Amino acid sequence: MIALFSVIAVLFVNTSFAAPSVPIGTGQQLYPFESQPTAYQSGSAAVTPGNAYDGDIVTGTTAISLYANGYVGFESFSKPSDTGGTDFTIGYVDFKMRYTCTGSVDDEYRIVFYVGTTGPIVLKDWVGGLSGLCPMSMSSETLAETWGNQTEPNDGTWTWTDISNIKFRFETRTVGPPDFPPPPPRTATIFEVWVSVYPTAPPMASTTVSVMPTQVDKITDYAILFVDLYVTNVTALQVYETELLFNSAALYPWEAYTYWPFTAKFYVDLATPGVVKVAYYIDTGSPIVDVGYNGSFPLARIYFYDYAQPHTWLTYSLTKLIAPGGVYLPHADWDGTYGTPPAGVHLIRWTSASEFPWTAPVCTYWYEIWPDPGREWHLTSHETNQMVPPPNGELDASDQIDMMEEPPGEELWWFHVDEVGQTVHDPSVPPGADPYSVYMFLSFKHTEPVPEFPLGLGLIMLLAPIIPVAYLWRLRKKVPKR
Repeated sequence: MIALFSVIAVLFVNTSFAAPSVPIGTGQQLYPFESQPTAYQSGSAAVTPGNAYDGDIVTGTTAISLYANGYVGFESFSKPSDTGGTDFTIGYVDFKMRYTCTGSVDDEYRIVFYVGTTGPIVLKDWVGGLSGLCPMSMSSETLAETWGNQTEPNDGTWTWTDISNIKFRFETRTVGPPDFPPPPPRTATIFEVWVSVYPTAPPMASTTVSVMPTQVDKITDYAILFVDLYVTNVTALQVYETELLFNSAALYPWEAYTYWPFTAKFYVDLATPGVVKVAYYIDTGSPIVDVGYNGSFPLARIYFYDYAQPHTWLTYSLTKLIAPGGVYLPHADWDGTYGTPPAGVHLIRWTSASEFPWTAPVCTYWYEIWPDPGREWHLTSHETNQMVPPPNGELDASDQIDMMEEPPGEELWWFHVDEVGQTVHDPSVPPGADPYSVYMFLSFKHTEPVPEFPLGLGLIMLLAPIIPVAYLWRLRKKVPKR
C-alpha cells in the first residue's frame, strides 16, 4: 500500500474531466459490434423497462433487492443485420455490465450467462457481505466491469445465432435468517448490459497492450468513433498509465472512460494536441488492491470526433503496467490505425528484450502491425543517412534498411525509414528489464532475391577478386539517399 501511494504521488496530475456520455451501440463504426439485449427474460424480477439496455450508462433499472431469491435476465441480443449491417465472422467476445451494489450482511448475488439452454456460465460467482467484492462501486468515469474472451459453451465457436440466444443474468439468493435489526435497503442497480463482438482477437497472446480494434474503418466525417486500450494475459495489475498518439487533423478526443476495477484516477488529459493520456489505479479501498487484477480485459475507452482527414495512426508512446509493490510488468505493444494507411507504408515494432542497440540494429527482430499483422522480420542491413547532420550511426529517420522475413525466405525487402519512435514501459531501466519498445514507420522501396550459389561457395570465393562484392550481395543499385 505504501508503494501504491508512492506511485500516486509521482504520477498524479490534477486534470479536470467532464464530458457527456456517448450512448452504447450508437456508433457508425463496424467493429466491434456492441450487441445489446432488446428484452428482459421471462420470469425476471420487476424492473424499469429498457433502462439496462437503452445505451445510456447513467440511467439504471429500479433497485434490485438482495433480500429475495430471483434474477434479472436479459435476452434477444442484437446483431449487425438487425440495423442494416453485415453479420461478420466472430473471433472474440467480451461481456460487459455497468452496475452498483450496496452489498448485504450475508445474502448473495452472482452474474452468469446461458447460450440457449446451455449454462449457467459463471462470470462472477456468488458473493455476499458488506466487505470484499460484494459491494460494487463505479465512478462516473467507469464504463463497466468486463469479462473478456468468453468461450461459446456449446461448440467453442461463436455465431450470430449464439449471440442472439444469449441470456445474461444477475441472480440473487437469501442466505440464513433475515437480518435483524433490518439494515438499510441492500440493493443493486444495473445501468447497462452489452456484449462487444470482434472479428479478431487481440493480436498477441503474450502480455500486450493493444488498440482494439486494431483498425477502425473510415466513417462519416464529423461522427463519433472509439477504441479500447486493451491488455492481454496480464498478472497482478494494480496501476496503468497510457499515452496514445494520433494526428490531430484527423481526430479530436471527445471523452475517455476507464474500466472496473481501475476506478481511481491519476489523470485524464484530452487537451494536449495529438495525444490522449489516461492513468488509473485500483482504489485503495478495494479488497484486491494488494493483489492486483488478472486476465484479458479493456483498460480504457477513448471516444474520438472524426475530422475530414482520411487516416491517422494510433500509436502508443507510453504504456506502464504496474503491479503491487511498484513493480513494472514487462509487455509488448500493438498500435492501431483509423482509416486505411497509404500503400507501401509499414508499421513494425521491435521484439524487445533489453535496451535497444541503436548503433547496432542489424540482427534485431521485429513484428509487423500493418499491413500484414504478425509477420516477423529480421533487420539485415542498416545505412545511416549522411545528409542529416551529424551522422551518429544510430537508427534514425531517413536511414535505409534491409529486412528479411522470418523464418528466412527468398527475398530481402528494402525500406526507407520514415520515423522511429519509443514507447516507455519502465522509467527506472533496471538491468535486464524491458524499459521500452521501439516502433518504425517504413516506406517500401524494393525487393531482391537472396543470391544462390549453384556451383558451390568455393568456386564463388575463387572468382570473388574479379566480381564486384556489391554484385555478390546486392543485386540492385541503391538510389542515392534524399
